[in-house]
Amino acid sequence: MRAQGLFDAAQFTVPVGLPREYLPIPQLKTFAPQNASQAPAYPPRPFPNSILDLDIVMDYCDFSTNQYVRDCLEILRMGAGLDVNKRARRGKADRWRHLYFEKSTAEVEQESWTPTTAATTTADDWTQVDMLGLLANDTDFESTIRRRQADTLKKLQDHSIGVTPKTFTPHPSHPTADPTCDPDHPKIFHIFWTGPFTDKPYIALSSFLFTQNLGLHIDPQEDQNSRAKSDFLAKVCRPQLWIWCNPGPASLLPSASVEKMYETLQDNPWSAPFLHPRFKEVIKFKLWNTTEQLDAIPELKEHWRGKPVFNSGGVKYSNPDEKKKAKSSPTTSPMAAVAVGANGEEEALSGEELGRFGEAMKGEDAIAQDNAIAEELKTVSIDWDQAHPAIATFSNSSPPRKSTNTSRSATSPAEPTAGADDLFHRVGSTSSQGYDRLSTVLSDMVRFVVTYRFGGIYLDADTVLLRDWEELWGWKGQFAYRWSRLESYNTAVLKLNRNSAMGSFLFKTALQNGLDFHPMTISKYTKDAYVEPLLLRLPDALFDPAWLNTEYYQRDRPPFPYFKRFEDFFDTPNEEDAVPAVAGMEGFFKGAFSYHFHNFWWEPFDPRRSWPDLGPRFIAGERKARRKVKSLTAAGRLHAESAGPTGVSVSSSDPVVAPLQEEDDDDSIIDWRDDVSDDERDLGWATVLKRTFEAYLRGERPNYYGEWLDWGE
Repeated sequence: MRAQGLFDAAQFTVPVGLPREYLPIPQLKTFAPQNASQAPAYPPRPFPNSILDLDIVMDYCDFSTNQYVRDCLEILRMGAGLDVNKRARRGKADRWRHLYFEKSTAEVEQESWTPTTAATTTADDWTQVDMLGLLANDTDFESTIRRRQADTLKKLQDHSIGVTPKTFTPHPSHPTADPTCDPDHPKIFHIFWTGPFTDKPYIALSSFLFTQNLGLHIDPQEDQNSRAKSDFLAKVCRPQLWIWCNPGPASLLPSASVEKMYETLQDNPWSAPFLHPRFKEVIKFKLWNTTEQLDAIPELKEHWRGKPVFNSGGVKYSNPDEKKKAKSSPTTSPMAAVAVGANGEEEALSGEELGRFGEAMKGEDAIAQDNAIAEELKTVSIDWDQAHPAIATFSNSSPPRKSTNTSRSATSPAEPTAGADDLFHRVGSTSSQGYDRLSTVLSDMVRFVVTYRFGGIYLDADTVLLRDWEELWGWKGQFAYRWSRLESYNTAVLKLNRNSAMGSFLFKTALQNGLDFHPMTISKYTKDAYVEPLLLRLPDALFDPAWLNTEYYQRDRPPFPYFKRFEDFFDTPNEEDAVPAVAGMEGFFKGAFSYHFHNFWWEPFDPRRSWPDLGPRFIAGERKARRKVKSLTAAGRLHAESAGPTGVSVSSSDPVVAPLQEEDDDDSIIDWRDDVSDDERDLGWATVLKRTFEAYLRGERPNYYGEWLDWGE
């Protein structure tokens, strides 16, 4: 706990709780030429059970105190050793230390804290000397601290402290957790997804496999490596990623079974690779059912029916079909929405509040636009799969990347029929106009439900993990992050403890406010109740490092890369697009834990290779995807050669031909357009990240920490 007063909080603390051992900043080492091969080429994994001191993070990263994202990321990467052998900074950096261990109660009781004089103290004794005793004896305080740090680091490397193996009985809500996982603080990432898999959740899962400490470099099939895996699991609690799949429109009750869900996942090239047995212990697919989930929340179970499930900042989306049913039947569907706002009228939302939609549009205008499009389309009859096959089959990502015009044109893809794509039947976002708002609104509630029920951290599906989260898991509190320049929450990253008092408070309060879980509304709940300190608002630099720049802040000293628009992630400006292929994934916001690309579901990650490019092991899905692309190209439906940096474009006026037959030469499909000269001339950041993750999964390169994926083949 920080002391309040005139002293620098980073230097003056009140020792409440277990003693801490802070890790030194990893030092650059000098190697003789004959030993140059021993120099580390990759960052070290965080020590298991290490903890990120979020007080220090706030000191150096908080926008409210004029801290720059650029400086914050440097401190984060130095403290974690991510700049191994590439550091240009010189001088002592002890004040930037922010990783520590807590000694267990048993370790504290075993230590002798009797003051020892400098004359009789041995090297091992220095780790147990009372600091007050050291000061009283006028010892060299700085050299003492350094010796303590060196001894601590040595013991960590010998696994003698900080990683003491403990075994737990898994909690019933998480029976597949590793034995070393604390059941009160499970390491579960949650993601919510509506409709068929696309390249967006594909990238989120790939980044999870690329960055987290999952032991995928250990071959489980050989006896020797089985023992290696046992040793690994004795020290490490592997995180899991749970994907909550909502198979249909957010407004409808799910009718799919778990078996049907798995059949659909297996048939989809973007999701099928993650069903491989190699990933079954760390990736779990879950079927989302709104009724079952809300009934499992004690605070909501008896009260939520009849409430507006689709309520976002006071704007409540109403389904005309449900309203008609309500008039003719006393029993209303539990998924029905209410047509009025908090004061009897629909209230407009600010651009900031709807900023996560990727458009600065008022809430009322957004609803009006959706309803207008639905009315217009009632007279149109279009086969959605035929009119827009690239979206239906691949990644919901066909509109040209450089276009920022939100009005429809004669050459843009035609919208589907109202029955297939009105606001309440929409599955996935096909453009800024065809935005699946209800799934976004539903996800605002989902994140609180899954973290309250199961614990862990919720991530929006438009999140890319950039480094190991071990030190964040070590911090046992609860957090979200800051909404750019505003002192409000963004819950795109949300950590709640299972059955926490904070979660209970939020559900009870939301129930009284029409089940409104919009991040701005959550901010109001916590502020009005004076409980904001119980849900720490972390700086957005940790999870969303480009946000301030996109809103014209800190452009005098931006981080790297410098994004003026969120679109720059997909469509890197010409003057910058030589950088991604040179700097690589390792240069992308180095130090940040993740990157949030703020929706843009319709933008392809890799416009020239918009398929899962995972090599022979997953060739069936790749052939299926490439066959579709080849048939569209033969029909003149894809204009890759003329589209330039926008990649694939689809026009509703193009002729439709039958897809290629299954007996087509598979080799010709795989070799088709695979010459490097046919690739994008300049690769954007999104493309480079996708291809980096895929190269790791193919076994062609190690992950961020120098570990090769061992398939056991």
